[in-house]
Amino acid sequence: MKKVVCVLLTLAMVVGVVACAAPAAQPAAAPAAQPEAAAPVVQPAAPLVEEATPVDDMSKYQFAIVYGGVHPFFDPWEPGAKRAAQDLGIPEPYIVSPQAWDQTEQNQVLDGVLAKGAKGIGMFPSDAVAGNEQITKMVSAGIPVVTMGGSPAEPSDASFCYATDVGASVAYGTQAVIDKLKANGKTSGNIVHLCSSLADTNTQKRQKAINEVLAKPENAGFVLYQELADTDATEPAEKAISSMYASYIDDVDGIICTGYVNAQVLAKTMMERDEHRVVAVGIDDSQDVLDAIQQKTGIMPLVLHGGTGIPSDMIKKAIDLGVSKINVNTECQLSFADATRKYIEAGKDLEGKGFDPRKLLAPGAEAIKATVKEKMELFGSVGKA
Repeated sequence: MKKVVCVLLTLAMVVGVVACAAPAAQPAAAPAAQPEAAAPVVQPAAPLVEEATPVDDMSKYQFAIVYGGVHPFFDPWEPGAKRAAQDLGIPEPYIVSPQAWDQTEQNQVLDGVLAKGAKGIGMFPSDAVAGNEQITKMVSAGIPVVTMGGSPAEPSDASFCYATDVGASVAYGTQAVIDKLKANGKTSGNIVHLCSSLADTNTQKRQKAINEVLAKPENAGFVLYQELADTDATEPAEKAISSMYASYIDDVDGIICTGYVNAQVLAKTMMERDEHRVVAVGIDDSQDVLDAIQQKTGIMPLVLHGGTGIPSDMIKKAIDLGVSKINVNTECQLSFADATRKYIEAGKDLEGKGFDPRKLLAPGAEAIKATVKEKMELFGSVGKA
C-alpha cells in the first residue's frame, strides 16, 4: 500500500501543478567550495522514495480523479493527469465529475469508480464538511485519498491537500484594490466581494483573508459593503452583477472576485459599460479577462504570475495581449527535483565523491537550464535583453 500511496501522491502533485500552479520553496543554494579533505565513510542512506521494482500488476495503480462538479477550473486536470500517468508508467486514471456541486452525487460517482477497480482517489470535495464522511469511508476500506484544489474541513482522513494558498492570494488582491483606490485619492471606500459557495472551505479562507486586510489600521475607512455568494457560474454571476449596476453601483468603489466565472462576467460587464471608476481585481486567465485588461491598459507591460502548467497557445495569446513577464518558478523547481531524484535513485551519490554538493546538485541545475531554454523559445525572448 505504501508504494500505491507514493505513486498516487506523485500523480496528484503533477495534476495539482497543472491546475493551480502553486508556488513552492526555493531550492537551497549549493555550499561554497571547501578544501579537499579525506573522504568520509559514507553509510547508505534511506532512499527518498521506495525503491522502484518491476510492476507485475498494473491494476494496483488504477486511480481516479474526481472533480467537485462541472466547472472550467478543472479543464487542465485531464491532460495533466494523463501526462502524469504516462510519466509514471501507470494506467490512465478514470477522470469523472458529478454534474452538480452536490456531495451526494459526488459520493455516487466515487462509489462508481471504486466499483470499477480504482485503488486510489484524487478529488476536489463537492462539500468541504460532508465530503469527509465519504473520505473516511474510502480510507477505512484501504483506499488512499488526496484532495486537490479544495481542502476538506479539518480534521480529515485525506492523506493531504495540494492546493494554492487561496487566503494569501486574495489578501494580495484585496490590498491591491485598496492601494489603487488610495492612489486615486480615496481615503475610504466600499468593497464588494463576489465569491463561490459559502460552504466551500476555499471561500471561508478567502473571507477571512479579506476581513484581515480590511482590519489593518492603515486600511481604516475601507469596508466590506456587499458579499455576493454563489456567483461562480454564468447565470447567477450575470444576475448579481446586473443587479449591482442597476441598484447600488454608485456606492461601490472596489470589487474583489474570488471565484472564476464571476471574474469573466464582471470583465465583460465592465467593458460593455466602459467602466473606469470602479477598481476591480479578479482571479482568472480567460480570454474575456485578458481582453478587458488589454483594453484598459493598452501597451502597458503586464506580469503573468504563475505561468506553470498554462498551455502554450494561451501563453502566446497572453503575450499578444501585453504580458511581458511570465513567472514559471514552479516548473523549474519540478525539473530540478526530478533530475536530482533520478541521480540519487541511481545510487550515483554513493559512487566515489558523488555526495559532493557540486556533483549532487549538478543534474538539477542542468535541468533548470533546459527548462529555461525551452521557455525562452516559447516566449520569443531568445536574443533579447
